Amino acid sequence: MRGAKGSNWEGGVRVPAIVRWPSGTPSGLASDAIVSTLDVLPTFASLAGVFDKVPDDREIDGVDQSDLMKGRSVAGARNGFLYFEKDELQAVREGPWKPRLPDLKELRTWTEIDVGTNEIELYHLNRDLGETKNVADENPDVVKQMMEIAESAKVNR
Repeated sequence: MRGAKGSNWEGGVRVPAIVRWPSGTPSGLASDAIVSTLDVLPTFASLAGVFDKVPDDREIDGVDQSDLMKGRSVAGARNGFLYFEKDELQAVREGPWKPRLPDLKELRTWTEIDVGTNEIELYHLNRDLGETKNVADENPDVVKQMMEIAESAKVNR
């Protein structure tokens, strides 16, 4: 995959996970769900039966992934993800689509020689997990939709 640990390329963020919970997670279950460490607090609070005790005086960015862990869902509780470096939104994931945003300033050049093109880059991760073919020009409607998601995320921060 493209990228190094700490970058917002898939090679920097995508890691496998193994869950062993004999009485809770069915054996042999496999999923390509989007899960983040942000999801640990709400998921474990739900599994412990104390989800109502999660603080409500602040925004919790994670989602409850307990249905995924219990085998009730293979899709997981999130369809998208926002990739930040410091306070800069750098990429958005929605389903298989992932645009890398243009004009990025906060680049981890210490981990990355490949910092992208500085233009909008769009990847279909189900077809191109290595982020090797920018398909932005062929998918203007997807780019528009993803940029609307990105702008909304910036405004709501």
